[in-house]
Amino acid sequence: GWFIEHMADLNQKNPHLAKYLIQNTIWWIEYSGIDAYRVDTWPYNDATFLDNWQKAIFSEYPNFYVCIESWVDGTLNQAHFAKNPVGNTGKHVEAIDFQFSYAIIDALTKNEEWTGGVNRIFHTLSNDYLYDNPYQNLTFLDNHDMTRIYSTLGENKEKLKSATAFLLTSRGIPQLYYGTEILMAGVSNPDGYVRFDFPGGWAGDKANKFTASGRTDDENMMFNFTKTLANYRKSSSALTTGKLTQFIPKDGVYTYFRYDEKSTVMIMMNTRDKATEKIDLLRFNERIANFSKGKNVLTGEMVDLANLKIAPFQTLVVEMMK
Repeated sequence: GWFIEHMADLNQKNPHLAKYLIQNTIWWIEYSGIDAYRVDTWPYNDATFLDNWQKAIFSEYPNFYVCIESWVDGTLNQAHFAKNPVGNTGKHVEAIDFQFSYAIIDALTKNEEWTGGVNRIFHTLSNDYLYDNPYQNLTFLDNHDMTRIYSTLGENKEKLKSATAFLLTSRGIPQLYYGTEILMAGVSNPDGYVRFDFPGGWAGDKANKFTASGRTDDENMMFNFTKTLANYRKSSSALTTGKLTQFIPKDGVYTYFRYDEKSTVMIMMNTRDKATEKIDLLRFNERIANFSKGKNVLTGEMVDLANLKIAPFQTLVVEMMK
C-alpha cells in the first residue's frame, strides 16, 4: 500500500521484514551512539510489530528514549498511544505532546472561555494523570509539519517570548524547532515553507545568523532571550526534574510553580494585551509562604513581590528567595 503517493508502506506483518526492521533499528543505535528515536505516525503502524520492536530495543538498551508522533485530538487519545500497544515490555514510549502545543497557541491567540484561551493550558495539564509519566513527554511549540509558531502568533515578539518561556519552564522535555530563536516565520502550505535552510554556514549564504553580527537587533533579542532561559533551565533542578503545581488562571494570568527541595521557580504568564493590575500573591501561599523575595531569571533584577505587575503578553520567570 501507500501512506501517501510518495511514501510506500512496508508490510510489518511479514516476519522477515519485521526482523530486518528491528535489526536495522538496533544496528543504528549501536553504530551511531544515539540515545533516542522519534517514531513517525505511531498509530498507523502494526501494533504487534510495535510491541516486538519495543521489546527488542529495551532489552538491549534499557535507558533508550522513544518518543512517538500520535497527532490526535485530546489528551485521552494521546495518552492511549503512549501505552504499550499489545503486551507489556516493562517500558513504555513517550508522547510527542501535541496537546501541549495546542494549549499554548490557544492561550495566546484566543479569547478566554471556560475551557479555551488561557484556560486550555490549565485543563490540558490537569489531565496529566492519564500518562505514565508526563514529565517524560516531548513538548514543543511547532515542528516541520506545522506553521511556524512565530507566524501562528501573528509575528508578535512578546507572544513568542511567552510561548518560549512556557516551553522551557513547564514539565516535559522541550524540543525547540530550529529558527524559532531568530524569529524565523513560515506558513505550512506546503510544508517546504517551514523547512527553509537556517541562514548561514555556507559560503554562498547572503546572511549568517550563526553570529551576532549577522543577526538583526530583534533577532539578537530573541536569540539572547532563548539562550538565557535555556541555560538557566539546564542548571535548575526545579525545571529539569522538579514537580509542577498550577493554579486556575485569573484575569488572563496563568501561574504555575516548578520546585524541588533545592529551589522554587514561579512562572506567571499574562495572556492579555494590557498590563495587569497589582497581583495579589496570597492565593499562591501554598508554594511561596516561605519566601520573601524573588529574582527575575531573564533580567537578573530583584522582583518587588508586593507590587507585582506584568506587561501585555509578558511571562515572568522568578526564582523565589528567602
